Amino acid sequence: MAFELTEIMRQKDDQSFAQLLNRLRENRQTDDDLKLLNTRQFTVDNVPSNVTHVYQTNLRVNAHNDEVFSKLDTLKLTIRSQDIVVGDVPNTVKQKILTCIPNNPQKTMGLFTELSLGIDQRVDLCLNVSVEDGMINGATGIIKYIENVHDQNIHTIWVQFDDITVGKACRHSKRELYHSKLASTWTPISRSSRQFRIGRNKNAEVMRKQFPLRPATAKTVHRCQGDTMKEIVVDMSGARSQCHIHYVALSRVTSINGLYILELNPEKINVDRNVVKEVENLRSIRSLKICSHAFESTDSTTIIHQNVRSLKRHISDIIHDSTITSADILLFTECHISEAIPNDELYIEGFTLFKNIPSHAPVSNSPYGTVIYTKNNITTLTEHTLNTNNIEISLTTKDTCAGTIQIALIYRSNKVPMQQFHDALSNFLSHIDHSQQTLIIGDFNVDVLQNTPEKNSLLSLFTRTFKYQQIILTPTTDYNSCLDHIYTNIPTSKTIGSGVLESYYSDHKATWISLQNCHENTTS
Repeated sequence: MAFELTEIMRQKDDQSFAQLLNRLRENRQTDDDLKLLNTRQFTVDNVPSNVTHVYQTNLRVNAHNDEVFSKLDTLKLTIRSQDIVVGDVPNTVKQKILTCIPNNPQKTMGLFTELSLGIDQRVDLCLNVSVEDGMINGATGIIKYIENVHDQNIHTIWVQFDDITVGKACRHSKRELYHSKLASTWTPISRSSRQFRIGRNKNAEVMRKQFPLRPATAKTVHRCQGDTMKEIVVDMSGARSQCHIHYVALSRVTSINGLYILELNPEKINVDRNVVKEVENLRSIRSLKICSHAFESTDSTTIIHQNVRSLKRHISDIIHDSTITSADILLFTECHISEAIPNDELYIEGFTLFKNIPSHAPVSNSPYGTVIYTKNNITTLTEHTLNTNNIEISLTTKDTCAGTIQIALIYRSNKVPMQQFHDALSNFLSHIDHSQQTLIIGDFNVDVLQNTPEKNSLLSLFTRTFKYQQIILTPTTDYNSCLDHIYTNIPTSKTIGSGVLESYYSDHKATWISLQNCHENTTS
């Protein structure tokens, strides 16, 4: 299933350009679109030299980077990698292996044999140095200072990243390295080590130490995927036609006013037919319809249950889910609650709550505890906890617009043996009033989609012995199992609908049932 996003973020302040790109993405560009793009064509001498240039091939990228490097009038140097052959190998063989290392960073884990760098040169990281700190492959910046430049063993290069948050933790942890020549926003970059195999049979292993940097005055279109730039120079010249590459290149920039085109090459604009076919499929037969305010009706009373995987952690998600909060009664299992959690931390406006915290539940790190929320306009007649055999059972009777409803909320951990569960349920069902409209809802940890003895035993108890029907027949978890059930003795004529709702914050989907409200005849 798929849901198509319609809000464009990168070009949100240039909507006409955004719509042009959307048409280009599907090869539906108009003559007016191409005319507009042609107004952004410039000669080489008329584009800003300090703006990132984008080409289709590494050959063009390397040529541009070399040209820019040669014109730098600042301090420049070339840093050789430090390579060591790994393993117990004779020195003569080691020397031979070292001479066979390919001079192609794509074959040496991204690290260059010879890295030509200069002050004020634009570079980016070629490795994931620290994902948590934003120092990831592709993070772009400018070289500001090179430590120990007169020493053969240069150990630190200082980079001002375009995004000031990149390297923040690194700067803090290495604050002792800073001196009067360094700005506090510059990030120290040291050598990284990577191992790779070479040779026809890849039987020789080399450890390389090199600065994880590469020139970034120019990039390939593929390498700048995901980048957002205020200005960009694009050259799409070349004999090859690559699907979607024009869209990727042109859509990196936030506004058409920041776009400089050296060569558009419009006859090479192309899309992958298989991609087009799949998009058509997603839009037609696999489109996910968003369910919003589904239960706001004066004709029905809706009850929702979900294994929420910690109510306190997800209470904000629930509060902001208008579909969930539009229901009349909310039932949550596996709430991870204890007596230490005050009610105001679980508060949902417009609802009263009833907690069931079993005595066997540990104080912390516990999956136990269930909660029932009832809308304020519904009267609660009775409310009890009937926990037994490590099974959590809450029983409540509500006076609703659909009549008086008896609701049992059940939670069984998968650690509780099935026979123990069966005995507890059998005893419970033998002592409740089945003449009332009854719903028995919860997480039973029995997959009713699988033909197992556990499933057969459970269904036999409810359907044969007590004449209830189980109405949830589709998966209720992300693992395609149906563990969350709704058993009821309410006739289908009084049921408007039932089903499951997707959830992003739990691996259990929410189950629901809507009952027909009673309409009393009145006379004037």
